[in-house]
Amino acid sequence: MGSGRGFQVGIGFLLASVLLSCKGDGLGLTQSGMPLDELGFSSQIQPIFDTYCASCHSPGGSGYNNTGGDEENGLDLTVGNSYKSLVLQPSFQLPDRDPRLRILPGDPVKSYLVQKITAVAPKKGFRMPSNGPPFVSKTEVEWLVAWIKAGALDD
Repeated sequence: MGSGRGFQVGIGFLLASVLLSCKGDGLGLTQSGMPLDELGFSSQIQPIFDTYCASCHSPGGSGYNNTGGDEENGLDLTVGNSYKSLVLQPSFQLPDRDPRLRILPGDPVKSYLVQKITAVAPKKGFRMPSNGPPFVSKTEVEWLVAWIKAGALDD
C-alpha cells in the first residue's frame, strides 16, 4: 500500500470521527454542547469563513479565481456572499466527471468543502486554509458538518 493511500485512509478516519461526534447527545446538542437549534449560518458558520477563508476567497483575493471558475463563479466567502457561493454550487476544481458540490445540504460526506478543510481525499489542491496551521478546529468542523446535515439553511 502506497503512502498516498495510507494518508487517505488516516484522513478518512478523522472525518469519520468528526461525523460520529456530530451525532450529539440525543437531546439536540452537538458533541461540544452546542444546541442544534441554535446552530446558525450567520452566528456559527460565517465566522468560520471570516476567520480562515475570506481573506483569500474574496474578490481580489488569491483564492477567488484559482478554484477553476470564471469571475462570475469565483469562490467568495465574505459576509453576504458565502452562502450563495457555496450551497448547491459545483466545485470547479474537480474534473467534469466528478460533479461534487461545494456544499450538498444534508450530506457532509459529499460536500467538497468538508473534504477540503479536513484534507479527506481532496481531488485537487491543498487542505484549506492553505496558509494553515491553524486549521479549522475540530469543534468548528463539527458545527459545519452538523449544519450541513441539518440542511445547510441560511438564516
